[in-house]
Amino acid sequence: MRRRCAATERLGSWSAPAALDLASGPAVTASAVAAGDGGRVAVVWVAGGMLYGAVQSAGATVFAPPQAIAAASGTPALAMGTSGTAYVAYLDGAGASIDVARLDRSMASFAVLAGTMNAAPLTTAAAGGPAIAAAADGTAIVAWASGAPGHLNTSMG
Repeated sequence: MRRRCAATERLGSWSAPAALDLASGPAVTASAVAAGDGGRVAVVWVAGGMLYGAVQSAGATVFAPPQAIAAASGTPALAMGTSGTAYVAYLDGAGASIDVARLDRSMASFAVLAGTMNAAPLTTAAAGGPAIAAAADGTAIVAWASGAPGHLNTSMG
């Protein structure tokens, strides 16, 4: 079984690897990681058709217990601004829409944002998966391919 583990570096030393998912849970199929100022780290992964996340607060030495975020497929995209606000963009469980969850800089869990990013259902061949970037002020932009080859969509929030 493939597990999701993480190690963090501070002041030139790496921490011991820590398992983030449950040993008895489904195998991890995809993951992403992001870090902000002061050592705040977020990790997300897909296992068994569910998107999970875990957060290590700035200055902490362990990750919070994993959180089930939403049904998902494909590879999630994760970004964190220097403020510590993070966003994860992902394909829903059916692979038909791009959804986003937000991790507020003062929170330890993600909240799924209302609505989907795309107006029309995605096709599996065209979807590919989202990309995301976050600015220092917490603004994020999501991009994904859909429709005709070479067609790119973006949404900013």
